[in-house]
Amino acid sequence: MLSYGAKAQTVFGINTGDLADKELSYVMQDVSSADFDNAIIAANGGGADDIAAKAAEFGASFKSPSLVFLSENTLRLYFAKENDSFSTDGLTKWNDYFYAQSESIPAAQLDDLQEFTVSGTTLRYSALDYARALATSGNSNNEALAKALYWYNQAANEFFTNFVDLGLLKGNYTAKDGDIISGRLSGDKVITIAAGATVTLKNADITAFPGTSRHAGITLLGDANLLLEGTNAVKGSGNYSTGIYVPQGSTITIDGTGSLTASSGWYGCAIGGDLNMNAGNIVINGGTITANGGNWCAAIGSFLEKSCGDITINGGTVTASTGTYGAAIGCGYKGSCGNILIKNTVTQVTARRGEESPSAIGKGRESVSCGTITIEDGANVSRY
Repeated sequence: MLSYGAKAQTVFGINTGDLADKELSYVMQDVSSADFDNAIIAANGGGADDIAAKAAEFGASFKSPSLVFLSENTLRLYFAKENDSFSTDGLTKWNDYFYAQSESIPAAQLDDLQEFTVSGTTLRYSALDYARALATSGNSNNEALAKALYWYNQAANEFFTNFVDLGLLKGNYTAKDGDIISGRLSGDKVITIAAGATVTLKNADITAFPGTSRHAGITLLGDANLLLEGTNAVKGSGNYSTGIYVPQGSTITIDGTGSLTASSGWYGCAIGGDLNMNAGNIVINGGTITANGGNWCAAIGSFLEKSCGDITINGGTVTASTGTYGAAIGCGYKGSCGNILIKNTVTQVTARRGEESPSAIGKGRESVSCGTITIEDGANVSRY
C-alpha cells in the first residue's frame, strides 16, 4: 500500500519530497501482462469484453479507460460518437467524448469486472485491465504505478478474502466458511449460509427490504455456526417471513460476544421455522440475543402448525417474545418441538409468551407436542 501511494505521489506530483515508501528497503517485484490477466480471470472466471469491438457495433469508438484516484477508485470508459446509432443516455460529456463510470471501487475489487451500460449494451472491464495497459505505456512512472496497483490489489485480496460488505453486494449471496459479514444490506437480496460454514456477523444489518418478495433474512443451507461481534440485526422480508431460517435436519449454533436482534414479519419466527417449513435444532452458546417473533409462531422454535428440533441454551443473554398464540421458546400455534434445555450457565433468559399461549417456554396454543423441558437449577430464567 505504501508503494502504491508513493507511485501515485510521483505520477501526480504530490509531496514528492516525502514519499510514502521512503523507509521501505524492498524492491517491488515485476509484473507481467500475464500476471494481470491471471488475476482478472481468477477473480471473475474470465476476462473483460472487447470494448472496442462492442463500441463499433453501437456506433462509437472506444478511446481509452482511466482510473480516477479520489477517496475511492473510479474507473471510466471514454467513447467518441461515430454515428447517430450511438445513444449517449446516462453518459457524461467531457470535451468531445462521453464516458461511463463505476465509482467507489475498493482495493480488493480492482480485479473485479465492473459493469457499464453504454448505448443499451453491457460492458465488463476492470481497473486491472486499465493497469495492464498502463504497465506497457512506455512511461516509467505510469508503469511503476500500474505495477504498484497490481500488488496493492493482491495484498487487499489476501487481507479481505473473507470480508463481505453487505452494502456492496450486487445480488444474492451465499456466505462461505470464514466470512465476516458487515455493513447494511441494500435492496431485496437473499442471504444464505453454506453448509458446514462458520460465519461472523460483525455490525451487520440485514433488515432493509423493500417488501417485494418473501424470504428469510438469513437461510441456512445446512449446519452452521454463527459468531457475533458488535451490534447485528436480521429480519425477514414480507409478512410471513422468518429472521433466521434453520431447515429441518440442520443445526444452528450461535456464539460470540456481540448482540443479535432477530425479527420476523407479522407472522413468523425470529429464529427457527419458516412458512410451511419445519425447523432443525437451535443452540445458543453466547451473545446477547433478542428474538422478536410474529403472531402464531414461536420466537425461537416452530412456525405455526410445523415442528422444530431441539432447542438448547447454554449461555448468553436471551430475550424472546412473540405474538398471539405462540410460545416465546418452543412451539407455534398447533406446532411441535423437540427437547428444550436451558443450562445454569446462562447469563439471563427472559421469555414472554404470546397472547392466549399456555406457556412462555414449551407449548403454544393447541400445540401438538413438546419434548422434555429442562431448566437447570440455578438458571436465571424469567417467564411471563
